[in-house]
Parts: sequence; C-alpha cells; structure tokens
Amino acid sequence: MSLSFFFFVEMLMLGLAGLLGVPMPIAMPPLPDQPTLMHVVPADALAFLAWNGSAAPDPKSDNRAERLAAEP
Repeated sequence: MSLSFFFFVEMLMLGLAGLLGVPMPIAMPPLPDQPTLMHVVPADALAFLAWNGSAAPDPKSDNRAERLAAEP
C-alpha cells in the first residue's frame, strides 16, 4: 500500500516538473524585451510567453548569484 502511494506522489511531482518546468539553480538577469515579438501575438490570444534569453553576468552586481556566475 505505501509503495503505491509513494509511486503516485513521485509521478505527480514529475508531471508537475514537466508541466511547469524546473527552475534554474542560479538566477541570471534577462535580456530586454523584444518589441517585434509583441506584434506576432494574435489579438484573440489568452496568454503569451516570450523567452528573451539571459544577459551576461555582471561581476559588480548586487545579486550574489550573479557575481558567482561571473567568476571565471
């Protein structure tokens, strides 16, 4: 009985990770939005998601994770 419960929980977690994605371990600053992508979206769209990429890490940033990523 307990084995099937843990299997169900594991499958639920894997399904959620596949649906929502897995977060990056180190946050990187995003690149600026691209205005040309906003013209591609149809007028009757319910949602729109754009992936703008990530900028190069700045070693003088206030964000500790970004400074860590900027180290050689």
